[in-house]
Amino acid sequence: MSGDDERLRARLFLRGVLPLVKVVLVERPAYGWLLGGAIETVQLEVAGAVGDEELGAWIDVRDGAVEVTPGHHPSPAVRVRFADVGRLNAFFAGRPVLPRIIGSSCQSAGRVARSIVGLRRAFVLARLLPLLASLRLLTPQVIPGDAAGRALKIKLMLYAATLALAQLHRGGHPQMRALVDDSPDRVYQWTVEESRIGSWLRMDRGRIRAGRGTYARRRPFVHFVFPTVDAACRVLTSTGSQMEAVTRGDVRTEGSPEYSRRISGLLQKADALLMG
Repeated sequence: MSGDDERLRARLFLRGVLPLVKVVLVERPAYGWLLGGAIETVQLEVAGAVGDEELGAWIDVRDGAVEVTPGHHPSPAVRVRFADVGRLNAFFAGRPVLPRIIGSSCQSAGRVARSIVGLRRAFVLARLLPLLASLRLLTPQVIPGDAAGRALKIKLMLYAATLALAQLHRGGHPQMRALVDDSPDRVYQWTVEESRIGSWLRMDRGRIRAGRGTYARRRPFVHFVFPTVDAACRVLTSTGSQMEAVTRGDVRTEGSPEYSRRISGLLQKADALLMG
């Protein structure tokens, strides 16, 4: 994979996937309980690229809740530093990568005080890692055995899909740029009929926005409809053809056939980047 592709891939992970930890916290409150009353800022970054807004994001941990912000925090409590962008991407793809953990300096404090602070921050990071690991639900090979787990997986996959497409555009991907820059005001919608799960993209002459649920103010230009969560799971984790999914009744597409193919092709490109 080229250096440009690795940078774009990191953008998708940091701005399209990492923010989904907030969705996991809503659906799985136990992770919030695990974080407890912690109040810390954890910076994810690449060695040699500190200050590069494309290659960093920080997580604010406060009383069982998290907030994710792209870029670099001026004074994080903990830095999770990867040797290069490829290792950052491998970490998010679920591979066994060990980053370097760096605590903020406490030179004015005594040795014992610095040790206590360091241990506390290491403890916060250890409690945060299971939440980050929960994003592996996005990988095709992880299929939860329970209905609630599969619903969460599909919710994360649909949210990640629209966020990734938006980040492809903002990251300068030529095909995505061409689609968005030439587009009149149009909405692309993904819906699971048996639930409230949905996501959407709105494009308008070079502008793009991703959202969750159903876009109510405009009829979709293209609408991908899954009858059930399990049908969506089969389609979104399958290596089979779209035609096979249509034949089984797992998905139907309403709207422009040409643009449904174009957006599906771009989703495949985003998926290929994320999965490496």
